[in-house]
Amino acid sequence: MDIDGQSIAETGDSEPDNKMDRELLHKAINRLESDYREPLLLQVIGGFSGKEIADMLQLNNNTVMTRLFRARSKLRKEFDLDPDTVDQED
Repeated sequence: MDIDGQSIAETGDSEPDNKMDRELLHKAINRLESDYREPLLLQVIGGFSGKEIADMLQLNNNTVMTRLFRARSKLRKEFDLDPDTVDQED
């Protein structure tokens, strides 16, 4: 799954810094291994639940939840974010 042309948390703000942040996020997501990228995109862009993603990818729900956790962890690490200061939707 590719995110080019997809909208991730678009705010309508055209400030250069915000546009650059979105581009950096897109690039970081595209660098994730597909095992992590696909479930993350299905959840963030598609709005699917862990169970729905598990059904679509023919995986165990726990596997999907682990991959989502690891994908977010990798992104936090790449952007040097402290998990205790980042809002989590889990």
